[in-house]
Amino acid sequence: VVVGTGGARGARRATSMALLKDDARTDQVQEHFTLRKLQERVWRLEAENKELKVNNSILHTQYTSQTETQADILRTLHSNLEDNYATIDEQKRRIEELEQLIDDQKQQAKDDLDAAMALKDNDIAKLKTQKEELQSQLDEVREFQRNKENMEQELASLKQQLADTKEEFQRK
Repeated sequence: VVVGTGGARGARRATSMALLKDDARTDQVQEHFTLRKLQERVWRLEAENKELKVNNSILHTQYTSQTETQADILRTLHSNLEDNYATIDEQKRRIEELEQLIDDQKQQAKDDLDAAMALKDNDIAKLKTQKEELQSQLDEVREFQRNKENMEQELASLKQQLADTKEEFQRK
């Protein structure tokens, strides 16, 4: 029972209290929904975070694997490069040896040719000397033959004169 003005105030207060209770309940419901919404968001973010961690772990594993593969490839390439440099150095050395061998063979061929030319020149000189000696002997033989023929003619002439003189002397 409400008495006087105090009753109107009490009713207002009761209404106000009811409204406050309703507001408090509404606030509780809103807080509950907000909390629920936030909880669902936390679960979703945790799931996303878990998925991102798994993906990150997979990517990290792939990165590590690719890094190791790349390191292996680099080691292989460096090894191949060193082998190739060693092969190049060996080939350069072999080329130098072959060039030296060619130079030596050229020099030997030149020396052999020079020696053969010297022998040839020596043989030619000997043959020229021999030819000159033989030519001189031939000239002497021919001179001798001419002298012999002249002497034989002279001898024949002298014999004829002697015979003529002898005949004349015998006739006298």
